Amino acid sequence: MEHPKKYSPHSLTEKQRKLVVSYLNGSTKLKACIDAGYGDSATSRAFGAPAVIKEIERRQHIMSTKSGVTADWIIDRLKLIAGADLADMLVIDEFGTGQIDLNQMTPQLRAALSGIETDRLGDAVKVKIKLSDKLRALEMLARHLGLFNDKLELAGELSLEERLVAGRERALKQEKADVETSTEEAD
Repeated sequence: MEHPKKYSPHSLTEKQRKLVVSYLNGSTKLKACIDAGYGDSATSRAFGAPAVIKEIERRQHIMSTKSGVTADWIIDRLKLIAGADLADMLVIDEFGTGQIDLNQMTPQLRAALSGIETDRLGDAVKVKIKLSDKLRALEMLARHLGLFNDKLELAGELSLEERLVAGRERALKQEKADVETSTEEAD
């Protein structure tokens, strides 16, 4: 019985190593292929190589372990952003005026905070608070959970080519019918 060849990071070619490095540094798959010296049509072949797949997985695992950033951590962070509510810091005084109390900042608000700007207007201080995009956080969570179906699946007995031919035939018939109708109306 023959044992499968054990994977080693040293089994990558120089092109494959460049591909993995470029991709993990934030390039798209297409750009990583071009950076590594592959043609722009080699993306699926280059990224489908078992050695490349295993090396990407190995390096992602190392990065995740070193940084402490896991899928669970990201999901927790997205949930904090999606649940952030500025009203938690809003204090209404006896005159009915709303003021922001930064001491009331919740963990959700801290996680969602993308910036604070202050401007002095005479005796008053204007505070502008920016939060991360809640809808984007919800969208990312929904995609992770598979709640969106972004792929169009065609089911049927006809192939795509057969459907295209049938569609063209229907269009030609409709065009002929339109021409006949306009000819009859002209008479």
